[in-house]
Amino acid sequence: MEDHKQAKSIVIGELIKNKYKSIKRNYTPNDMNDDFGVTMGYTKAWRSRKKALCLVRGNPDDSYKKLPMYLYMLKQGNPGTITHLLTDKEDRFKYIYIAFSNSINGWRYLRPINVIDGTFLKNAHGGTLFSASTLDSNNNIFVLAFGIADFENDNSCLWFFSKLRDTYGEPKGLAIVSDKHKSIDNVVHMEFPNAFYGACMFHLLNNLKSKYGSHGEELQMNFIAAAKAYTKT
Repeated sequence: MEDHKQAKSIVIGELIKNKYKSIKRNYTPNDMNDDFGVTMGYTKAWRSRKKALCLVRGNPDDSYKKLPMYLYMLKQGNPGTITHLLTDKEDRFKYIYIAFSNSINGWRYLRPINVIDGTFLKNAHGGTLFSASTLDSNNNIFVLAFGIADFENDNSCLWFFSKLRDTYGEPKGLAIVSDKHKSIDNVVHMEFPNAFYGACMFHLLNNLKSKYGSHGEELQMNFIAAAKAYTKT
C-alpha cells in the first residue's frame, strides 16, 4: 500500500530516534524510504519526528520543570554565574536570564559596546531569545548575557535590560547598539540613561535595501562609507 498503516508513528519514532542525537541532522521521509522501505505522508512523518525527538531529548513541557535545578547546577559548575528565573502566578515559566562568570570577568577588558538583539525561537512553545554581546580584541563576538521571554515587548525588554544593568553596570562611554526594535527603543534609556544609543548598521542597511533596492551597489557602497565615517561631515 502507498501509506504503510502498520508503520505507526511511535514505531517509526523508535526506529529513527538515534538519527536525532545530533541537532544538525535533518531526517526526512525520503530517508525513511531509503533506510526501511517505508513510504509515508507528511503528517505521519511529522508525528514520527516528534515522537523520536521526545524519546531522545525528553518532553519540552517536562524540561521547563527542570530549569531551577539546571540553573542551580550551572552556578555550582561556574561560580560567579548570574541567573534569574521569573514565573507567573501559576508558577509557569515566563522569563530567564543567564550571564556566565567568564563573560562577567571578561567584560572589564573589553570595549564598552553592548549589542542587543532579539530573535524568535522555533520550538513547541515559541518565545524570543535575547542576547547581549560585544567584540573582543580580535573583533570576534563575545557573548555577555542571554535570556528567553514570551515576546519582544516593553515588559520583557525592560526585565532583560534591568538584569543586564545589575550584572554589568553602566560604564563611562557605554554604547548600546540594536536593530531599533520599538520595545528596545522604549526602554533602553530607562536602564541606561547615560549611554549612547545607535542603530545596527546591518539592520539599517537591510531596511534601506528593501525600500531603495533599485539603487543597488551604489547605495550599499555609500551607506557603508557614511556609517564608518568618524565625523558627521
